[in-house]
Order: sequence, then structure tokens, then C-alpha cells
Amino acid sequence: MRKLITLFMAVILSAFVLIGCGSDQDVEKIAELQATVDDLQNQVGEYSALKTELDSANNSIAELQSQMDALTAEKSEMSSKLEILYKIEPVDETMYTIADADIYDDLYGEALGNEPTGNIPAKQEIKITGKSVAVDWYEIEMDGKKQYVSAKLVSRTKPQPQQSTNNNTGGNGSTTPQPPASNGGSQPSGGGSDPGSAPIGGGAFSDLPVSGGYDPNAPGEDVHFE
Repeated sequence: MRKLITLFMAVILSAFVLIGCGSDQDVEKIAELQATVDDLQNQVGEYSALKTELDSANNSIAELQSQMDALTAEKSEMSSKLEILYKIEPVDETMYTIADADIYDDLYGEALGNEPTGNIPAKQEIKITGKSVAVDWYEIEMDGKKQYVSAKLVSRTKPQPQQSTNNNTGGNGSTTPQPPASNGGSQPSGGGSDPGSAPIGGGAFSDLPVSGGYDPNAPGEDVHFE
């Protein structure tokens, strides 16, 4: 830039000197110098415009670099979070499913709405190879691939088979209580009497009135009326 300005000033001074001479040849040179000055002025204007654009581009580059640095830091932070979310602690245990359990090839497959990659029936023995530190899920290995199952569907306790009770309940499986049978059959209803039974006032109870009432004249009893 300084060289361009110096050249411009030299051309201007030369023009002033030639103007003072006043000859025809000098007039032609002056015209040439004037054209050179105009060209230099155009170049200076173009240079200024280019410098402005360059400064703007440098500012844009600096801004883009700042954004890139911010994105790099954010990416690093996200990577750290993902590392924690997907961290698996090694486990070597045998457990049992307590219900039909869906399994996924991603630790967050169920939460993300993914389709399960398989299903393990209830009361099945499974080998646990790891446990998530972030969520309550276990890592298992099936068919040579790592799969994941919810810890809510497995237990360390082996399920016991249910014991069935067979009751002799007849044809329909229900027991209906029966009334006890009487020795003498059913008692007759109504006013009839059993001809084989003695009246309460006869036999060994001959001293008692037949009607079963109280007899104040019966011997052996002192009756007092108040």
C-alpha cells in the first residue's frame, strides 16, 4: 500500500513539473501522466475495496473459528455424557426371568420406541454380563450379540414350580357339604307319636305327671309359696 501511494505521489510531482515547461511534447507527456494518475487512482480504489472485503472475510473467519471452537467443546461435552449414559459395569451372574421379557440391541431401545430384537419367556435362566450405571437395565449376550433387558423383569431367585392341589371334589370339581344322617331316619312332623316310645310320665318317670307339668302334691318335695 505504501509503495502504491509513493508511486502515485511521484506521478503527481512529475505532472506538475511538466506543466511548468509548457511545450507540445510536454503536453503529450502530461496527458500520459494524467492517464497514469487516473489508472493509479482506480487501482487505489480497487485496493481499498479489496482490503475492506479482506477485513470482512477475516472477521468472518474469526467468527467461524469461534463457532467451531464452541461446537467442538459442545461435542466433547456430549461425548462425555453419552459415555456415562452408555457405561456398562461388568457383571457375571445368573438370573431368571420373572415374566416374558423383551430384549433390545440398544440400551435405550425401549425408551426410543425401537422394536424389540427378541423375547425371553418367563422362568428362563439367563447369563448377565453387565449392568448400566445410568438406568436399571442389564446387559446379556445372545447369539453372539450384546442385548439389553430391563432389571424389573429378572430376579436372582429361581422361580419355583407351582404346586397343584387335587381335591376329590366329584365330577364338577366342587365340594358340597352334606347334612349328617340321623340314626332313626327323619323325624315325623305334625302331631303324630312314635308308638315305640314311652310317654315322659310313664316307666322310670312314673312319679312325674304325664303332661310334664309341676305337681305340688308329689312326695319328697317341699313347696313354699311366698
